Amino acid sequence: MKKIVICLGIFVLLLLSMFLIYQYSPRKMIKASREEITRVIVINGNNGNVIDLGEKDIDELYKEISKVKIKRIINPEESSGWSYSFKLFHGNELLVNAVINGEQCSIDGVKYLVQQKQIKKIEALLEKFEHGATKSDSEENN
Repeated sequence: MKKIVICLGIFVLLLLSMFLIYQYSPRKMIKASREEITRVIVINGNNGNVIDLGEKDIDELYKEISKVKIKRIINPEESSGWSYSFKLFHGNELLVNAVINGEQCSIDGVKYLVQQKQIKKIEALLEKFEHGATKSDSEENN
């Protein structure tokens, strides 16, 4: 009987360890394939500008974010404000809702750490899209 309790305890600890390793190990920022993504909306958290990306920009963004590795934060601190948010859609279905705030990002409400170098690349790309959209919008109005 004592051996059964010990074996059961070891089994439970092993399962718990595997769960924690899975939850907090680095993983890809997005799981969706490029073919699944039909629309991307980007929002600038500083000024509220909203950009609906075209296919070429979606390809470029997907290429960058598919390289990003994220690591779940165990006890995230509350934060206020964010630099950019982007939403990936398949038709009208929301696939991913990501919010970037410094070295952290929130994906579908779960907070993760991202390497600063990777997040800076994404922020620069989103800023490029915003300025490109703003420029082309103003050119159309002239």
